[in-house]
Amino acid sequence: MLLMPYIKILRPHQWIKNLFCFVGVFFGGFFTLNYISLSMIAFISFCLASSAVYVLNDLYDAPQDRNHPKKRLRPIASGQISPLNAAILGAFLAIIAIGLSLFGIGYFACSLILIYFIINFLYTLKLKHVVILDVFIISFGFMLRLIIGNSGIGITPSHWVILCTLMLTLFLGFAKRKSELMAIKDKNMTRKVLDDYSPLLLDIFLSITAACSIMCYSLFIILGASYQHIWITVPFVIYGIMYYIHLLISKNSGQDTAKDIFQDKHILITILLFVLSYLFVMFYWK
Repeated sequence: MLLMPYIKILRPHQWIKNLFCFVGVFFGGFFTLNYISLSMIAFISFCLASSAVYVLNDLYDAPQDRNHPKKRLRPIASGQISPLNAAILGAFLAIIAIGLSLFGIGYFACSLILIYFIINFLYTLKLKHVVILDVFIISFGFMLRLIIGNSGIGITPSHWVILCTLMLTLFLGFAKRKSELMAIKDKNMTRKVLDDYSPLLLDIFLSITAACSIMCYSLFIILGASYQHIWITVPFVIYGIMYYIHLLISKNSGQDTAKDIFQDKHILITILLFVLSYLFVMFYWK
């Protein structure tokens, strides 16, 4: 039981976001032990780095979290972990993440981890209160995951993959803001940046990013993919985005994408079918 607060503060369910480190392996078809092991090092490095950032966020937000009906239960805000112990844990995770990326992948990967820390430090202090830029910062974190995964296996990510990642993560970021705005009961207990968003503005942003996500992936399939029949994966992308919008509007999901993925069977099945169909075309229907 003593370990549970420390496990909780790491937010391991959020590590699913770090699967973007494997995008290069998956879409490039680099399914060899060497490539997968290098991407795994990038994945573990980002898991440690992202958990260190979550600790930093909880440390900084603890005074405000104590006044929130749900966030007051977080380990630091509730007093289960002292600020000193949390700071030591965060620093330890950051040092291990930097060392693992440096000696496991190389200087370039290590520099990306450092950039991730700097950007998130600025995000925690100030940038999370800047409308629109706050979501772009979140999206940039996913771009770093993509790039570090590709650099780990020594390839340059396709511009199509970069565009798809950018638009999809912007969509998810604005969906999160939409969900938070819909759930507002007491403005004193929400993000300050929500004062600058409106339902209409977020609906426009969601429409743009959802359409661009589908269009970018479709163009990638038509113009950039190496496999002739990979178009069969497009319906799963369209369905997944549309169903996520349904969850957002009808069930007020979207505040935690990682939990949404784990808890909703439709999303899980859609992702599974997408992956299986892509692998089927890659290996059997060339």
